[in-house]
Amino acid sequence: MTIYIIAILNEIMDFLGNHYQGIIALCALFITLWQLKVSRRHNRLSVRPFLTDHVETHNQNDKDRIYKIRNLTLLNNGSGIAIINTFEVYYKGTKIEFNETSDLSNRLQNEIKKELGDTKYKFEIPHIRILRKGYAIAEKEKLLLLQIKKTSIRTEENVFKSMDKVLDKFEIRINYKSIYDEYFRYQSH
Repeated sequence: MTIYIIAILNEIMDFLGNHYQGIIALCALFITLWQLKVSRRHNRLSVRPFLTDHVETHNQNDKDRIYKIRNLTLLNNGSGIAIINTFEVYYKGTKIEFNETSDLSNRLQNEIKKELGDTKYKFEIPHIRILRKGYAIAEKEKLLLLQIKKTSIRTEENVFKSMDKVLDKFEIRINYKSIYDEYFRYQSH
């Protein structure tokens, strides 16, 4: 049995001695392929976009009026470009159809008016942005999506609370992808 094992080991050593260059080349090829796979995985992770939102509210006061401005800002907190596939706005879970910025602005104003009824204060939407398919949001880019300005006389401060409840019923959904065609979804709230 020992002689048999020694004979097999000698044959293996002869084979390795005669083919060592090919064996080294194969090892180098496998290591290169493994390194390529690891490098690709690292690259995919290092350029992954991540969309988040930030809602900020500021108040401005003068003698007889109160102005409340609410901004919805979208930020790419990831480390890669976010390429937009779809941009959708929902109110109470129902999708709002629109073609242009003015269509969306009018629909939002109508929905808010329907919800609040006839009020003695005014509100306006001085800024609204629609993101079209193919739009790219760079790393750390910040976009103002929606700005709503509400005006009230000083005695109607509680109107702002009801307006905030209405605004909380709006939702924005964005489907986007990375440069490696990895798909993600952003949803406000």
